[in-house]
Amino acid sequence: MLPLVLEQSITHASVIRISPNGKLLAVSQPQFDIVRIFDRVDSTWIQRGRILEGDRDSEFGSTISLWTLPSEVASHRFGRLPLLLAVGYTDRTNKDHTVRVIAWRSNANDWQHLQDSVVCSTAECTILKLDVAFDVETSEVRVVVQSEVNATKECCVYGFNSNELEQTSKGCISNCSQFAITGNARTMAVVPIDVSRYVFFSLERGNLTNSILQQTGVSSFIEKEAFVAFGLSYAGEKATAIFELGNVTIIRSSAVNPNSGFVQAESQIFRHFENITNVIVGSNAKTIAIYSHVPGMTDMAQLSVFAYRLLPDTRWQFQEAGNVIDVSGIGSSDI
Repeated sequence: MLPLVLEQSITHASVIRISPNGKLLAVSQPQFDIVRIFDRVDSTWIQRGRILEGDRDSEFGSTISLWTLPSEVASHRFGRLPLLLAVGYTDRTNKDHTVRVIAWRSNANDWQHLQDSVVCSTAECTILKLDVAFDVETSEVRVVVQSEVNATKECCVYGFNSNELEQTSKGCISNCSQFAITGNARTMAVVPIDVSRYVFFSLERGNLTNSILQQTGVSSFIEKEAFVAFGLSYAGEKATAIFELGNVTIIRSSAVNPNSGFVQAESQIFRHFENITNVIVGSNAKTIAIYSHVPGMTDMAQLSVFAYRLLPDTRWQFQEAGNVIDVSGIGSSDI
């Protein structure tokens, strides 16, 4: 199996995210305040558009997330698949911790700055994770941000209309240890710090208000202490979670009742993985990918992607193709 090597190499301090279809790669270098997006063409990664730059010393790209439509959901009206990028950074003047949403515009062959949302305005605040999703029917963008202030974690959903380009709503969940949002931006699942369950929320459509979060149900018990990561399929019909119990990694994929939010029909994989950072559930709920970002001792990093396909008898089959992506480092003089 040959690794996929980026044409432009990357330092070990990079933040890396990959799309559910494995064809888009977002790479940030917050020490240089830059973000780059790559398209996979055969076995080569080609940079899309210009390098995205933030203000100097803002740690632009300290957290990143990307969203695109799966090919089976995309309509011909979009042409090239639409792409949204959410980037975390800190305003060094007023200390605001902020998320910027950027869109790829195919007609201009360039990136467009859509929105900045201030998450918190204190030096004790840290943005831990973020995710972005888009409702294609209502043109509503939703960004979920997990932040921590004075050892308290909170997950907030920011909504805005992509045509009007102004924030229209905000809803928050306190004591939030993990979260995931569906690709269609209509369902969110949260693991509260004090509850060993997923808690499911529907996100209001067409009428974004402060009551954006509406709880719909909870899952069966999960081993919260061993919880690593989880993800939802595009429409929310499947949830997949990863647990570390001793030297065994448990991957538990479950069907979700769209009406109640309760998890049913669990199937599992037992295998040991190193340094898991995220899990992606395919839009058809029949594929999952687990990936890890492993910095090396020198300017070398590796993104390993483990892909599985659901068989008719509910077993998961490991897929060899496209398993490893290697990215090598460069110095600041090479930027």
